[in-house]
Amino acid sequence: LREFAKNKTVLDCFCNQGGFALNAAFAGALQANGIDISKTAIEVANINAKLNNLDNCNFESADVFDYLEKAVSSEKKWDIIILDPPAFAKSRKSLPTAIKGYAKINRMAIQSLNEGGILVSSSCSQLVNEEIFLDAINNVASKQNKLLKIIYKGAQSPDHPIISSMPETNYLKFFIFKVESRL
Repeated sequence: LREFAKNKTVLDCFCNQGGFALNAAFAGALQANGIDISKTAIEVANINAKLNNLDNCNFESADVFDYLEKAVSSEKKWDIIILDPPAFAKSRKSLPTAIKGYAKINRMAIQSLNEGGILVSSSCSQLVNEEIFLDAINNVASKQNKLLKIIYKGAQSPDHPIISSMPETNYLKFFIFKVESRL
């Protein structure tokens, strides 16, 4: 993220204690805003910004879905939007609802990006495999006449190893996309 954040406006959704927004601010973002529903997490994020002398970031407690809906309706735009939600699918029964949730937040994020913006999107739902996750994002992008170029793909860190005989250990999907209009 630091590679892309200099002189950009950044929105970190489901920011928890501010990790992505703080890194973007440290890398020279014009402004990095973090949104999370947890007031406690937001208090810690603000302390983290203060401890690191970062005056180019701020944090706000809000429901991300509501926040993005308001951004779309008011045509608010950012250069980079990060979506790092908690697991949406806790059981197979919740899978259809989870996929709709991923589609909705990615649709609203894409609508809230400046032209040529960067979308960072992740899922830690083990039941939502990479193909399902990418399909959900690509479908909403296509409906908006947008093309997604994967410029980075990641997974969980080595302290959460993927065990080849246990597919459920491959739970984290992490993508950085450049979002462009289709010609």
